[in-house]
Amino acid sequence: MNQIDVFVFSSETLTNIWAGVGARLWAVGEKQKRKVGGAKTKAKALQVGALGVLYCTENRCFTTPFVVSSRPNLDEVIKNVWLGEWVLPFGIHPLGTPRRLLPRDQLRLLLPSLSYGKRSWNQVLYVAPTTIFVPSKLLATDWEAMLRKLQE
Repeated sequence: MNQIDVFVFSSETLTNIWAGVGARLWAVGEKQKRKVGGAKTKAKALQVGALGVLYCTENRCFTTPFVVSSRPNLDEVIKNVWLGEWVLPFGIHPLGTPRRLLPRDQLRLLLPSLSYGKRSWNQVLYVAPTTIFVPSKLLATDWEAMLRKLQE
């Protein structure tokens, strides 16, 4: 089966997602980076053209698939997009809008790899702080299904 790498980045609020999509930029909260050792090293692996999707913990939904448009800047600190300081910023080209939400409890019905497996959604789509800048391995059909749902 054809697998592709998809990076999942989480946000506490949908408001932060709107800000990032509007700025065509994503970054990691300074607080989150401190909790996760090696984020800078892992960030070096994120390449232009990589696929990603955002996850909102506030409403437990996926939203706004994107293509990475610039590599993470390992030294820049962003202070004017979100509240506080954000690090490891990288450019994104959104393939959707935060108006489209995909609740995580609907993934079993949507993703082919979950519909016949015993795995849970978070064993396929990595959203834990320890998996920041670690790609999820999705079937191409999983990614296509998510794109269709988030672009309707």
